[in-house]
Amino acid sequence: MNNQISTFKQQTTNNKQQTTNNKQQTTNNKQQTTNNKQQTTNNKQQTTK
Repeated sequence: MNNQISTFKQQTTNNKQQTTNNKQQTTNNKQQTTNNKQQTTNNKQQTTK
């Protein structure tokens, strides 16, 4: 019975780590949006030339 309790606690810890990874992915997506806006600015400058 003690072995079963230990296994359950380890699984809970792994689930919490996965949640942290998902938050990091969201941050990366926001950075990509910033890069897209910069590209639009460059295109407008080319039109002026």
